[in-house]
Amino acid sequence: MSDRLKSDDFRFWSAKGNTPEQTHELIWERIQSASKRITERTRMQREIFLHQAEMYGSTQLAGLSPQNYAAASSEAYSPSTLSFNVIRRTVDAIVAKIAKNKPLPLYLSIAGDPSQQSRAKKRNAFISGAFYETEQYKRSRMVARDAAVWGTGLQSNFIRNGKLCSERVFPWELRVDPNEAMYGSPRTIYQYRWVDRYVLADIFPKHAEYIENEAQTSDEDESYIGYDTTADQLLLKEAWHLRSGDGAEDGMHAAVIEGKTLLSEEYKRDYFPFSKLVYKEPLMGYFGTGIAQELQGIQFEINAMAEKIQEGYLTTGSFWWLPEGSKVLTSSMENGLGIVVRTTGEVPQKYDPPGISPDTLQYLEMLRQSPGSETGLSADAASGEKPAGVTAAVAIEKVNDIESEGFVLFGQGFEEFHLDVARQYIDLAREVDGYKVKSVKGKTYDMISVEDAKFPSDDSYVLQCFPTSQLANTPSDRLQQIEDYANAGYITPDKAKELLDLPDTEAEMAMATAAHRVLMMWLQDMVDDPKSVHVPESLMNFADALPTAIQFYWLAYDQKQPEAVLEKLRNFVVQLQELKNPPPPPMQAPAAAAGALMPGNIAPPGAPPPVMVGPTAGGPPPPMGPPPPPVMQ
Repeated sequence: MSDRLKSDDFRFWSAKGNTPEQTHELIWERIQSASKRITERTRMQREIFLHQAEMYGSTQLAGLSPQNYAAASSEAYSPSTLSFNVIRRTVDAIVAKIAKNKPLPLYLSIAGDPSQQSRAKKRNAFISGAFYETEQYKRSRMVARDAAVWGTGLQSNFIRNGKLCSERVFPWELRVDPNEAMYGSPRTIYQYRWVDRYVLADIFPKHAEYIENEAQTSDEDESYIGYDTTADQLLLKEAWHLRSGDGAEDGMHAAVIEGKTLLSEEYKRDYFPFSKLVYKEPLMGYFGTGIAQELQGIQFEINAMAEKIQEGYLTTGSFWWLPEGSKVLTSSMENGLGIVVRTTGEVPQKYDPPGISPDTLQYLEMLRQSPGSETGLSADAASGEKPAGVTAAVAIEKVNDIESEGFVLFGQGFEEFHLDVARQYIDLAREVDGYKVKSVKGKTYDMISVEDAKFPSDDSYVLQCFPTSQLANTPSDRLQQIEDYANAGYITPDKAKELLDLPDTEAEMAMATAAHRVLMMWLQDMVDDPKSVHVPESLMNFADALPTAIQFYWLAYDQKQPEAVLEKLRNFVVQLQELKNPPPPPMQAPAAAAGALMPGNIAPPGAPPPVMVGPTAGGPPPPMGPPPPPVMQ
């Protein structure tokens, strides 16, 4: 080991003392030393984050810590210099377009049998329930805005008191060594976070007495909370080091405050407990590039032109040319916007020069439209307006597709962010015995446990992320689009009612679509459960049930379902056809007359036996036995 490492070793994961107390003290010292050094080296990065926050918020901040982010400088009370804040307008427009979708990660079985598909449904229900309980989509909107402003949005995922939890993380709260993060994949990360003293004592009950009575915070990184505030918070520093390989044991997670190590444990995962979303991937380093950084040049130019135009309007006015010696009272002119100029002329004249050149106004307007070309966002979208002349839902969908090409990578990153969140939620839930989530279905819910979901460890399933429906958003556009689909025969009327799903007609829609939902439940049940058999009823809506059942059969056939499942579906379709078009009743044969014989001298069913004519009746006797064989001549 080199002398540098002996005297200045920052590797907290390899700290070992003679006693557990010495080890904990050594861990605290190394984390404190390493984090302070990284903090000093990355000070400029935090200054950039502060500057970008000011450009978005149109105000000036004194800092980013709990104490000084609200202590704005005296200049904050003067009018903002961001007369036209195109950064905020562009960020809000792009985030509104991206975050309106609610990507949901789903497990898909690869050519799976009904049992595999059933497990996939439970896993999907568990993920949906986890997203519901943690209010994931609400937090996703904030992470998307952070990524658009600062280039990087972060969310931490963890278990607290036996429950899945997640928190928004500001990018400056993570301290990453620039050398280690050059390729974007550091092996060690430090997090600074301010936590209420008694909340921290609840998180670490073994050290509650020290936290509540002795713990203090040092004056570090210009973020000290003194006695001039009612907040009672402590600076918690957490550190994660990823293990060197699959069999390595050097992965570690530690948490410290000033003078105390609160936690040190082995860390076996190969990723940090943060889900990251970047607006644009950086050329080098860990943090991404945001809209504020891309548009700051345009914003500065807009500010300069706005200031010039403002000065022009303030200094313009009327000019009066008055002859020397004239007896005109000029006090009323000079007290207003008029300027008196003494001349040698004989007649007073008035001149009103143009205040601002039209070219200057045109240049400002061009600058205001520039962010759209830089980010791929149309001017109508940035202003929140629908394009002129575009009213059809399909046309609006096409416009959205064209606009999304400009920030398609950000949209894909938003979906990958939710995939990463789902994977981390699953790994965290596995650490809690019997962990359950509430899976909401309409106005009811089911409790799904992580054991019931049986998340796979093989390659028989893939986890993919699907955005929300591609249907239009507003009720009028959605109605038009669904009507077009129904008129073209792509969907049945019952399916169209289900897709409308308007909030003000929820009860009526529930009744109108009940038959279709029950039909789909029966069909899926026959696929999932080998013993399940359903029989159609005469009260079903055959116009919807028959084509839906046929399409479902071919879907099962395409999925290579077992023959027993296909046979159940075929029987279901045949029974539907018979109920819709019952066969005509069998024709009744006419009653045969008494004594009449059918062809071949056979008496019809139910007819009285034929009357045998004997010698007494005057006829010849009936032949007895077979005829004699012919005689050879």
